[in-house]
Amino acid sequence: MGRHEVAVQMARRRRWERSAGWSLLGRWTGHPSRIGALSRILERLGPCAFVAAPRGLVRSIGFVVGVGSPIMSDPVRIYHNPHCPSSVHAVRIADELGGEAEVIVYQATPPDRATLLWIANHLEDPPADLVRKDSLFKKLALDEADYVTPEAVADLLTAWKMLLQRPVVIRGDRAIIGRPKERVRALLVKPIG
Repeated sequence: MGRHEVAVQMARRRRWERSAGWSLLGRWTGHPSRIGALSRILERLGPCAFVAAPRGLVRSIGFVVGVGSPIMSDPVRIYHNPHCPSSVHAVRIADELGGEAEVIVYQATPPDRATLLWIANHLEDPPADLVRKDSLFKKLALDEADYVTPEAVADLLTAWKMLLQRPVVIRGDRAIIGRPKERVRALLVKPIG
């Protein structure tokens, strides 16, 4: 590998570290003389080697190094609206973390009542938060107080799929609404247990 190729790789790595948040491990891997040593250590540990980093994530030498247990080891499902910036962000975070997420465009493939009940019962927020209180909600002359139980929320969202708050991110047996956007990363990198 030529000097120019090494310089390009180092610049890419630095840019990635800056975008992901600086960490002690990022400083350690940024030094060219230590890359070979880190590579050998990670090869011994295997492709799912995780080392604690104080903030963010650092991608180095084909391995993802993060806080806690292996990222996205559990099945991940995202109910997605491609026209919603928060929803697009959730899909981008899942891609960035390298796991496989099942992305469901809920307008084309709406969840059935049983799935909506499961989501409402496993949601970290109150079930009423699954319902968007937007102009459609007002146009239908609905009352927020009528949609606080999981059953009422599931019935409403079965009838009016466009009222589903997005994105809904599910990992294992936990579900969140990806607002604010930082919650998506927290769910996907946080150890489950």
